[in-house]
Amino acid sequence: MAIPSSGIYDASKHAGLGLVRSTAQREDVQAAGISISCASLTKTPMTAIVAQERLAGIKSSEPADVAQAAAWIAANTQAEVNGTTVVVKGQEMFEVEASYRKWMLPLFAE
Repeated sequence: MAIPSSGIYDASKHAGLGLVRSTAQREDVQAAGISISCASLTKTPMTAIVAQERLAGIKSSEPADVAQAAAWIAANTQAEVNGTTVVVKGQEMFEVEASYRKWMLPLFAE
């Protein structure tokens, strides 16, 4: 989720996503695999200082929610999760790469 006042932070998140998407396609990485967990606002000491009115209506996650996503990635074989993006929003997890490829790749097909 992009926040108007956090462009540099948002850009770094998108850079990580792009790095995973491109690296996952390399043959030398496929055996080990690479995936990414993208958490929504997570309740930590760092986010505690953010003004609460800026966070109104934003579903936040607990650190345990993010850890659960990482555990899910680690528990699956790399063939199943290589290149996976797991979005964590509260206690919910969403895998987004399958639908991303479904609508994005046809745009570049010949």
